Amino acid sequence: MSNGNAEWLAQKQFEERNQNYRTVWDLYLKFYTVFLTVNIIGIGVVVQHVPQKQRLPIIAAFVIQNLLSAGTAYCIARFSKEASAELEEFCQQFAPESTVEILTKSPLPALLGFRAGWANVWSHMAFIICWVGLWWVPLAN
Repeated sequence: MSNGNAEWLAQKQFEERNQNYRTVWDLYLKFYTVFLTVNIIGIGVVVQHVPQKQRLPIIAAFVIQNLLSAGTAYCIARFSKEASAELEEFCQQFAPESTVEILTKSPLPALLGFRAGWANVWSHMAFIICWVGLWWVPLAN
């Protein structure tokens, strides 16, 4: 493969990896925003309109959804860290030695993505505690 083709391919692969990272986080944030809204509205509706004895199926459904979403958040955190490591390796391999050192680092905000993913894991755990706690909360008047 000629040097020009290799450079084009490397640039294309770099751009695709960056786009992939942004797309994954964009989709996840859209999902999380809706999921957060549904949880908060759900808690309000259950407290106001669902008698204690009829709450178990609703609580179980939301607890299971939050467990699955916590797993997704963990995977997003891991993905952020792995994607950044891949791009850093890629940058080190393809950046000329005479370039500025920052060009050999990954352009992705890996630490931010990793911490945001874990923060979302903990927020799902907090929602699980809230949902389980609703079992003992009396119906609002």
